[in-house]
Amino acid sequence: MRLRHSAEWSSRHIQLGDFYTVVGLGSLTGVGSPLVGLFGRLASTHHSPARVTCARLGGAVAFWLFWTAASATSLTCQSTRNFVRDKVQRRSERSTLGDAPMFFVLSKLLGVFAYPSNVAILIGVIGLLLLPTRFARGGRWLAFVSLVVLAILGLSPVGNLLIIPLENRFPPWDAAGGAPDGIIVLGGVIDASSPSNQIMLNENAERLTVVPDLARRYPNARILFSGGSGALIGDGGAEAGAAARLLESLGISLDRVILEDRARNTVENAVFSKAIARPKRGERWLLVTSAFHMPRAIGVFRKAGFPVEPYPVDWRTRGTEDMMRPFAVMSEGLQRSDNAVHEWVGLLVYWLTNRSSELFPGPSQDSAL
Repeated sequence: MRLRHSAEWSSRHIQLGDFYTVVGLGSLTGVGSPLVGLFGRLASTHHSPARVTCARLGGAVAFWLFWTAASATSLTCQSTRNFVRDKVQRRSERSTLGDAPMFFVLSKLLGVFAYPSNVAILIGVIGLLLLPTRFARGGRWLAFVSLVVLAILGLSPVGNLLIIPLENRFPPWDAAGGAPDGIIVLGGVIDASSPSNQIMLNENAERLTVVPDLARRYPNARILFSGGSGALIGDGGAEAGAAARLLESLGISLDRVILEDRARNTVENAVFSKAIARPKRGERWLLVTSAFHMPRAIGVFRKAGFPVEPYPVDWRTRGTEDMMRPFAVMSEGLQRSDNAVHEWVGLLVYWLTNRSSELFPGPSQDSAL
């Protein structure tokens, strides 16, 4: 009976995956075709060679953008089927939080717009494409707005204003409570462009570099690193393998390290970590991740039924004293703003889709299991 139920569940969800893929492709075509048609009409109504060329270029760019998105959706269809089948096989070890393959696909496709710098650039490109058309006045306004938004995001303190509430949500961990039984380290630290024979860390590196100190202070604590590949298309390579090599080079015995190499986002970090750790009542587990990412991570772990103690690292600011500090380099300000807005959007989306316990999780009196 259980096998039959699993087979029916698998078939139904695979069919749903196909349905969503078809709907997605149809939507992209339905939205993309009018844009291409618009630029085509502009090319036919404006006889200036420059305007015709720009209009055709705009049509080509619009078509390419939507065709790329459609191709990405199509290519992920097979990976979605495989993901669902894998969920059926390991269903008893996972929470229902992980049973949403299309959520990952959509989060990657639409997540591009969770970074304000991307939105600002897109607005500017649209403005430039409109300059040789009868909508030139609107195009100039869009280009101007794009530059102003980029300047505000990159040079003003807005990035700090947005990220400080996230970083200050949880205080540094208090060691007075005693030694933990386990330490969970979230991925997102390995640079995806790292060559196979090297390990390159990104700006979240402190999530991993703090582990040797914790391992020495708490020699009996188990260490669980959770990090797969967040690549939408293809195999970007799981972070866990590279993290294991780095931890070993830093003097940590791999006998103490548990690797979780399937998680592609924070939801799966929580679900898969709980399945592997199998925490017992009374055990205390630390959760190590960037301070600005901690609220979303804690909300997901609470929703998954895995109470953890936050161990925030990787602070990007000095707190409220940086609240009005501008940036001298635009790239730094843009990255700060992008990180902050991405987290706020993630908090909202996770709460609306019932993947987080609260809209803005904060400290609570979570007791040990």
